[in-house]
Amino acid sequence: MLLVHKALSYISKKWRGEGKMVSMFLDDGFGCNKSYDTTVMIATQIKQDLLNSGFIPNDTTSVWVPVQELDI
Repeated sequence: MLLVHKALSYISKKWRGEGKMVSMFLDDGFGCNKSYDTTVMIATQIKQDLLNSGFIPNDTTSVWVPVQELDI
């Protein structure tokens, strides 16, 4: 688990360095932006970065389309 946390901290640091408003905690993440279209683009880039890093997002529980409210 420590290795996953360390790897995600490097990836999230990269995203924040690119100006992406993203927050990660263990295996959960949250991102936002002012524009719907920009948020969709950023979500696509983040998902691709995760895949390129060897992580496999759970598409049944992940929300990749911007929403204003989450059902938990």
